[in-house]
Parts: sequence; structure tokens; C-alpha cells
Amino acid sequence: MKKLKSKEDFAVKTKNIFNALTQHVPNSKHEQARRFFLKSVSTRIAILLIMSNFFEDKKTTASDIYNTLHPKYGSKSSFVNFISLGVKKGYFTMKKCTKDSRKKYLYPSVEFTQIWCQFISRSEVLRLMKISIGTILQKTVQNKFTLECYAFRISQKENPTTS
Repeated sequence: MKKLKSKEDFAVKTKNIFNALTQHVPNSKHEQARRFFLKSVSTRIAILLIMSNFFEDKKTTASDIYNTLHPKYGSKSSFVNFISLGVKKGYFTMKKCTKDSRKKYLYPSVEFTQIWCQFISRSEVLRLMKISIGTILQKTVQNKFTLECYAFRISQKENPTTS
């Protein structure tokens, strides 16, 4: 990673972040997801925590999110609503803990992870011709489950069954 040493370095980095946040992507799903996670300060901070934990292979529950961020960055109900809406829209998935079925871990969906990686690559001025989501998800704590679901979804798109 490049070290930021000069005013120009910081200017370039700031401009890249601005461009990633505001650049129009001609994909309605991408735009909807971006609007979702950029809606407010609370949602921006929550999504950064969720995605950081995901990429660092830290199992995270919804209560971990609001216990970490409440009250400094928003109310408990705002984080609960954000996560619930994210699950409803398909941006997040909840997976039961095998040891304690009352506990549910929060993960970004495969599709949202791909959108997030594209977003981050633009903030770094990296051009990803094609993201290999399998490679990105390869070492995550839920990789087998996620990759099986993703492979199934891809196979359904490529070979739809006619009944």
C-alpha cells in the first residue's frame, strides 16, 4: 500500500474516495446498494464495521454491531432497522451459530460483497476487469456455505430448468 507523504498524496486519495462515493455506475443494483449503505452517518459506519469484520474473518452478530456503535454513532433501533432492511433487501444474510442456535451471525451476501469490492477498488483507483468473488471469499469463516450458494445461483442462471 502506498504511503501518504505529501499534500498531493492526500489530495489524490481524497479525490479517489470522493469519486468512488459519487461515480455513477450504470447498474441499478449497484446504485441501490450504494444508496443503502451511504444513507446516513450511522449506516456508513455500520457498513464499514460489518465489512471490516467480514474481511478479517470475525464472526459478528447484529448485537455486536449496535453494542459497538451505540450510542455514539446512532440509536440501537437505527442499527437494528439498518440490518433488518439489509437482510430484507438481500445485502446481508444471517446464519445460525452451530453451538448456540439463538445466536445468528451477520454476513454480507455474495452479491453485496462483489459490489463492495468494486466500490473499494474505485476508491483505490484500481480497475478490476472481473472480480473473482470465489477468490475473495475463499478464506472467509463461512466460505463453504457461501461458495455453495453462489455456485448454485450461477448454475441456475446458466442452466435454468424448464418445468
